[in-house]
Amino acid sequence: MPGFLDSLCRLQVAAGLLVALVACGPGRDLDRGRAALERNDIDAARAAFQRVLDDRPDDPQALYGLGWTFHVSGRREEARMAFERCLGVAPDSPLGYKGLGSSALADGDLARAERWFAEAIARAPGDRAIRNSLALVHLKAGRTGEALDLYEALRREDASDPALALGHAEALVRAGRLEEALTAMEAAIDSKTAQERTRGLLHALRARVRVGLTAGRIDGSRCGATVPEVRRRLEEADRDLGIAAELGVPAEDLLPTRRLVARRHEEIRVACPGVEAGEATAPR
Repeated sequence: MPGFLDSLCRLQVAAGLLVALVACGPGRDLDRGRAALERNDIDAARAAFQRVLDDRPDDPQALYGLGWTFHVSGRREEARMAFERCLGVAPDSPLGYKGLGSSALADGDLARAERWFAEAIARAPGDRAIRNSLALVHLKAGRTGEALDLYEALRREDASDPALALGHAEALVRAGRLEEALTAMEAAIDSKTAQERTRGLLHALRARVRVGLTAGRIDGSRCGATVPEVRRRLEEADRDLGIAAELGVPAEDLLPTRRLVARRHEEIRVACPGVEAGEATAPR
């Protein structure tokens, strides 16, 4: 599902930015820029990072932050230029390489993204945000096994990170392990540390999984035994979709799951036409 993966990529790269700035960030304006990006205030973020650059034109953290500000607002060429400047002034730092890797990932150039992330990891081998981005490359490339291996290693290191749980759950879905995906998401959805955009994507993914678990479960000869459970999962999926929308997940990313919910209701009507107002009776 490209739309969901694109949203996941945007989330993970933003998380990587925040980690980098928290780790290195001298200066009040760097903190202001980070906070503005966290609340998706692009103008405030750009102004804060630009103030740093007005005083220190070669500050790699401000260049990296400015690059992300451009990146999340869709100004990819300006983002790439900022990341290239970051790499030029700080070739031993992982920041420029990571930024360029995420630009390549957004452009769909997976081979180039993987090379940039490898360069970033070489300079910061233990950086979870970079390895998380590399796992996304594996997912986009259809290398589900490699993505799962990397996510499982990351979650052994930090089982409490909701963003890692989201990526891990998506990899499990792609491997057809839907029940395990639900388990992977449960604690993350209830986590007090999850940002709004992360929680929104978790609810959207959980809705997909809940609908997926209803596939092939409607038996027209056993409506009373099969329809209630299917309906329960569809109602839960509807609730998740509503929460995801409230938390800002784009409507177009939710539309495929909404269509699946509607299709499953139609399957119930066809297989069990006597089902009305919650009753489940075998068709005559």
